[in-house]
Amino acid sequence: MTVRTFDLQASDVSWMRQLNNAVVPHIPAIEAGALDRVRKAAALAIGVEVEGVPAGFVLGMDPGADHDSSNYKWFQARFDGFLYIDRVVVDSRYRGKGLGRRLYEEAEARAAANAVPLTCEVNEVPPNPGSLSFHEAVGFRPIGIQTVDGGCRSVVMLLKPTERRAQG
Repeated sequence: MTVRTFDLQASDVSWMRQLNNAVVPHIPAIEAGALDRVRKAAALAIGVEVEGVPAGFVLGMDPGADHDSSNYKWFQARFDGFLYIDRVVVDSRYRGKGLGRRLYEEAEARAAANAVPLTCEVNEVPPNPGSLSFHEAVGFRPIGIQTVDGGCRSVVMLLKPTERRAQG
């Protein structure tokens, strides 16, 4: 299986949106224009493909990004430095093949290069036990809970410390 990561471009938004909206309610639905704005604001915008077929992506934000997510703002209010994983999606056909870990390795390398932790959230209501288990397995720990969407959802706020790594 040939796997390649690449920087996301505007031309990738269509398939990104399709993958994203296929996993609702675990990740909020998003329109193409809004997804492209998130991609542009992201400090980390990486896609992954298998045999030339787009199979997933990760979008991550540094502090001060033009991003209105209440979860992002939760971390921004508490930390001076972090890399917030806004969304990570892997096509269901490729789950369990290490692509999620590969995307998180990209994010961790960027966070470590900047000596900041990785942060994200996972739905508690509606429950997403598979995602929570994955995040715990790769070293995230819960640091809080936030209720969002007018009380319709709650999310577990997660943090993974990183160690500074030399770039190159």
